Order: sequence, then C-alpha cells, then structure tokens
Amino acid sequence: MLEHAVAFLARGHAVPLELTPDGAYELIVRAESDGALVMPVTLSRLSRFQATEAREQMLQGLLNGIGVTLLSYSLISWLLLRESQYLAYVVLVAGSLGFSLLQLGVGTQYLWTDRLWWQQHLAGITSLTATLGAFLFFWLVL
Repeated sequence: MLEHAVAFLARGHAVPLELTPDGAYELIVRAESDGALVMPVTLSRLSRFQATEAREQMLQGLLNGIGVTLLSYSLISWLLLRESQYLAYVVLVAGSLGFSLLQLGVGTQYLWTDRLWWQQHLAGITSLTATLGAFLFFWLVL
C-alpha cells in the first residue's frame, strides 16, 4: 500500500508507482478536497508523462498569454478611449482567464499556492465575473 508517496511537481496530482510487467495490481484512489478538484486518472511511463505535461504546459501558457494580451489591450483601449464596452470586455476576459487558471491548475501551481480560500471561492467568483462581463458587453454592443 502506497500511502505517503512523494508526488511529482505538476499541475495535477502525480505519484510514481513501482510496477512490474507480469504483476496484477488493484489501484484504489481516495481523493478529498476542500476546494475545486478535477481528477482524471491515467497510468503512463515517466517519459511519456513528462512529455505530455510539457506539451500541456506550453499550450496553456500560450492560451493564458493570449488571455493576458486581450485583457491588457482592452484595458488600455478603455483607458485611452473611455468607451464602456471595452471595460465590459475587460471584466469578461478577466473572469474567463481567472476561471481558466483555476480549472486547469496553473493558478494553483504558480499563483496562489497553498491558499485554500482561493481554491474554495475562486470558481464561483470568476464564473460570475465572466457572466457579468458577457451580459454587460453584449448589452452595450448589441
């Protein structure tokens, strides 16, 4: 039984297992969280895990970079032009970006490590912020 394994530093939960090819195993997983928890389970070799994790980190970094760029562009546009639809779009993008960082684990890994309050409340706050921004943006534009 593997109770206190040292986990890999990754977005999600990863634990090394020492398995032999000819053995039969039963894997029992118990998960408990006070905050948001997404738990897909896969078994893979270390090299494949590291390659997959690196690709996912690169893609998420690219997508989050696009989100930060959209947020910055809209905020600067609002500051220069003072048109309210840009501010509504800032609210929409900020909520969407925050939810993405929370849901994909990047925020927990790099931004708010060991801050349980953020884990417990940020999903609701960011999704409501994105919804509010979407309603305001569409109301002002359409």
